[in-house]
Amino acid sequence: MHQYPAGLVKHAGRTAALALVLVVALIILDRAPKVAVPRLVGASLASAASTLLHDKLCLAVERRAGTSAPALRVLAQSPAAGARLKSWSTVTVALAEGPLPRLALPIPDNDPCPRIAERVAPS
Repeated sequence: MHQYPAGLVKHAGRTAALALVLVVALIILDRAPKVAVPRLVGASLASAASTLLHDKLCLAVERRAGTSAPALRVLAQSPAAGARLKSWSTVTVALAEGPLPRLALPIPDNDPCPRIAERVAPS
C-alpha cells in the first residue's frame, strides 16, 4: 500500500468539498426564480423602463430607422411578452428614430443592469 503525505490527502479533501459546493451553487442558480416579461408594445419608453425596473428586468433600446411611429413608443420587444427570464435579464425594445429623453428612474443599489445599450437597426 502506497503512503501519501498527510498534507496531500488533507488538501485533496478540501478540493473535493469545494468542487461539491460549486456544483450545488450552480444548480441553485440555474433554478433561480424567473420573471414573466411584461407586454411593452405600445407603451411609452418611460412606462416600459419603469415597468421593467419594477419587474427586476433590464432595458436595451434598438432604434428603427425609417418608421413613422412616435419616437417614444415601443414598436416591438424581444423576448415577447409572457416569456420567462431570470431576474435582471435584458429585454430589448424597438423605438422609432428620434431624440431620447433622460429618464429619472430609481436605480437600485449595486445596479445589476448594464447601461442602456442603444443601436440603430433598419426597419
